[in-house]
Amino acid sequence: MSGGISDLDKNRAGELEWQPRQVLGRVGELQAKEQQEACARERARAEQLWKIQPQ
Repeated sequence: MSGGISDLDKNRAGELEWQPRQVLGRVGELQAKEQQEACARERARAEQLWKIQPQ
C-alpha cells in the first residue's frame, strides 16, 4: 500500500455520508406525501359537510 487512502476506504466513507442523505431525502418525500394526503382528506371532508347541510 502506498500510504494513501484505499479505494475501499474511500467508498466506505462515501457510503456513510450517502446513506443518511438518502434516508433524509426519503423521509422528506414521505412527509410531503403524508401532508398531501391529509390535505386531500380534509378537502373531501369539507366538501362532504357542505353537501349535507340543510338549506
